[in-house]
Amino acid sequence: MFTGADQNAAPWVVDLAPMLGDNSFQQMLNNFHVRVPATVPVPLTVDVPKTLRPGKLRPLAIWGAWASIGAAVLTGIGALLTLAAARGRGKALTSLGVSALLVGAGGWAAIEVARRYVNDALNHTTGDIRQIADAMVGHGEGSMHQWLNLTLAAGGVLVVFGAFVAMLGSLREA
Repeated sequence: MFTGADQNAAPWVVDLAPMLGDNSFQQMLNNFHVRVPATVPVPLTVDVPKTLRPGKLRPLAIWGAWASIGAAVLTGIGALLTLAAARGRGKALTSLGVSALLVGAGGWAAIEVARRYVNDALNHTTGDIRQIADAMVGHGEGSMHQWLNLTLAAGGVLVVFGAFVAMLGSLREA
């Protein structure tokens, strides 16, 4: 779904000949004088829904990465402008660290709250679909946890470094 669309893709087909070749089926079919051909193709999806067509999510795969990079660059620019405009650089660094800690903690809380709703949605699926969706959600959740952990670590480092810079600034003034 994230790769390019294949315009010549055939509908999904299942061959029922091996199943009909089973002994139990053969006995019943022989009673009715039915011979099974070598292949019995049965189309599963003659008309694939537009949401499941290959390449449907390709724009998200392309633009999602660029949106993430753009957001990170804008965040960095905002942090640098905050430091440039602040009188007390140490206090500004500490404030940026506290902000990063709040973002990380808020993200973790949001994941925990959303987990209940995602599990409710997944409970309406069964079989392979459930396993696939569960794996995709687990992968996404793990990735979010990794980035939020990095945000929390960066916030902690900024708080400690900002306190150190503020302490040095106050010693310089004295």
